[in-house]
Amino acid sequence: MVSLGRTPVALGRDLIGKHVTLRMYGGIVYAIHAGLLVKTLPAPILRELRAKLTGARTSTTPLPPPPSQPRQAIRRIGADDTFAIARQTLRPGIAHAGKPSP
Repeated sequence: MVSLGRTPVALGRDLIGKHVTLRMYGGIVYAIHAGLLVKTLPAPILRELRAKLTGARTSTTPLPPPPSQPRQAIRRIGADDTFAIARQTLRPGIAHAGKPSP
């Protein structure tokens, strides 16, 4: 969790304790870690307020590329033939119960 002005921004558990650069373009915030684009979020503050942020400056380099390999999550389909992704419960069918999800 970082704070932009007085607005908290959740970056996720995988970035806890790591040095992260935040860039804002239009209505989007880009989180950059170790030279890679790791997260994209909606901007929580208005453009007019961005110039007032302490330590804010104009970017002089282009955005870095995203990681070459997308993140992959493997979930096992339960005995009740369901699994969840992003709080969405999916039911692929009883024929797939106990198998890894696609």
